[in-house]
Amino acid sequence: MTDTIDNHEATRALLKKMQQKGISGSHDERAGITCCVESVLIGPDGAVKDVRVKHNMIVNGGFDFLADAAFKSASRPAVMSHIAVGSASDATSSAGIALQTEITRKALTYSHTAGTKTFTAEVTFNPGEATGEITEAGIFNSSSVGTMLDRVVFAVINKGAADTLTQRFTFTMS
Repeated sequence: MTDTIDNHEATRALLKKMQQKGISGSHDERAGITCCVESVLIGPDGAVKDVRVKHNMIVNGGFDFLADAAFKSASRPAVMSHIAVGSASDATSSAGIALQTEITRKALTYSHTAGTKTFTAEVTFNPGEATGEITEAGIFNSSSVGTMLDRVVFAVINKGAADTLTQRFTFTMS
């Protein structure tokens, strides 16, 4: 145990000296992932009725999913495949596992360009789908239940039966 502590102390001392000299080591670099959702509501005449952009929260189960998908050698989780919308306005919680009042869920389209630090998950709810007061959305790895990656709550979007709603989640890694 003493050798381990001594090694950690030596590493910290070296990093401190590097910082004092303005040298950045790999331990100083931070990595992260953020997500922003864009909601676009289009009326039956093709005119844009509403646009919303809001940051959302990757929940604890979502971080577990990301770790397991990247590094687990066996029994990896199913891919994130669906976006759901709902009508509850309860605050998002990191412990959340589902939308509060899910209306419907639909298969998403994933896109990423190699060499970039962004990727998107998008779905379009056509006329007759997800009609009503939409106030929450999330990404899941199943057509029902499953693991929730993230959830966002926003002011009501009134989607009429003839309207089209696109939900686009853009993830940015740094």
